[in-house]
Amino acid sequence: MKTRRPNEFVTEPVRSVPVYAETDVVVIGGGPAGVAAALAAARGGARVILVEQYGYLGGKPATCHNPILNWVDPKVQGGIATEIFESLRAANQIMPESYIQKNSLDSCVVQEKYDCYMIDEEYLKYLFDQKTQEAGVEILFNSRCTGVSKEGEKITGVFIETLEGRLAILTETLIDASGYAFVAWQAGAPVVGENFEIPTDDFLGERIPTQSGYNTGVWFRNMDYEKYREYAQTHPEWEKWHCGRESYVKWKEDGRLKERFAYFSKAEWPDGRAWSMCAHYPIPKGRQPWEADVASDAELVIRESTWNLVNLLHEIPGMENITVEQTAVAAVCGTGQHRLDGEYCLVSRDLFNREGFEDSIFVSNTVPDIYHVDGRSHYCVDIGILPYEVPYRILLARNFDNLLCPGSSASTDMTVWSCTAHVVQCMQAGQAAGTAAALAKKKGTTPKHLDVKALQEQLRKDGVVVKASEIPPERMAVYRERAETMRGQES
Repeated sequence: MKTRRPNEFVTEPVRSVPVYAETDVVVIGGGPAGVAAALAAARGGARVILVEQYGYLGGKPATCHNPILNWVDPKVQGGIATEIFESLRAANQIMPESYIQKNSLDSCVVQEKYDCYMIDEEYLKYLFDQKTQEAGVEILFNSRCTGVSKEGEKITGVFIETLEGRLAILTETLIDASGYAFVAWQAGAPVVGENFEIPTDDFLGERIPTQSGYNTGVWFRNMDYEKYREYAQTHPEWEKWHCGRESYVKWKEDGRLKERFAYFSKAEWPDGRAWSMCAHYPIPKGRQPWEADVASDAELVIRESTWNLVNLLHEIPGMENITVEQTAVAAVCGTGQHRLDGEYCLVSRDLFNREGFEDSIFVSNTVPDIYHVDGRSHYCVDIGILPYEVPYRILLARNFDNLLCPGSSASTDMTVWSCTAHVVQCMQAGQAAGTAAALAKKKGTTPKHLDVKALQEQLRKDGVVVKASEIPPERMAVYRERAETMRGQES
């Protein structure tokens, strides 16, 4: 029984909050966007405090067991995104390709063609620790931002709940890398979400995503790899990245499978370890993903669905003895959470904008990766997208001079969100936000009033590919060939 009591309020006592520190930049969230923002700001000479609610850095890859880097291309990205990828590779922390990655009947995940890598999420935590410490970033773990202080169009500080109670941090620039614009929303910045008008267009028709709900990854162990491979070779449904569709249909018809998704995403290795993005919680009609009881129900349902699926997978040869090695620390909500309604909203039609943007801060090569509430999905490699520019304005709040929202918090429609919320693209946006914060400090201005040409120049100095025209012609030719090859095909 739910215990919510709507439309009933109590008054929270007024209290004095001790000031923990005064700094140049506060970054909320230690995922890829937040870490990149903190690194860029600190390397640019700013004093930086990064506030992270868990006891580690890493964000979605580490928290939700989604350790995938998609569309990695140093000739398109550069900067911190490329630095992190190269550091992972140098440390031998790119996981070996699974059989599915190399041989999947689903063409969109072949590593050699689309530059998709799985990484060791535990090493990512350690790497982010090392990078931020070397840069001089101060980190407050186990701390959650609960609100801001503000004067007119300027945010003056944040309130955080820590193990020692509530503290305040005074700051000149705030970067909301929470992943769902939580701080911007709490501060009163315009946001979009399922309850609000969502800027979008119908350029992609029915591919435009609906609110997909919560999902998470899981690690399994004890697979008999050789036995499973023998079985899969005679049962093509298990040779795909999105596998088990026929079995899912049967299990659902028999009333044995509760999962809403239509397939089981999986990668496995000869040592018997396997990974999957296999459990999903659709948001109930009329409810919102940020409501406390909805988010709590999601955790319960996803855990139940995971074990339900494990028991059914025991019927598949080679999986008779699999068990759960580790479930996620927290589920993540896909589309439907808050995002900034900023100075500009990047929509699906902009993915085909060949003229670019005057205030471009990075180039993205990621296609829409869309999941619907009914379990359908579209990985849109078949619509002819070339690398496209992302403007600075999607990071800027309309009613604050010193608030930046990179990564999943940025101002996009849901289709573009499914592109720019990926790890590499979050790092690109984070670097731009952190660079802008440090540069604004140096020039005695605010991020909103910063000369974007100066920002672009600094990003280029730091190795970022700022405009699509800066991509080497021979590399762009590869994307053109890809687009023509895949255009009109089913993904």
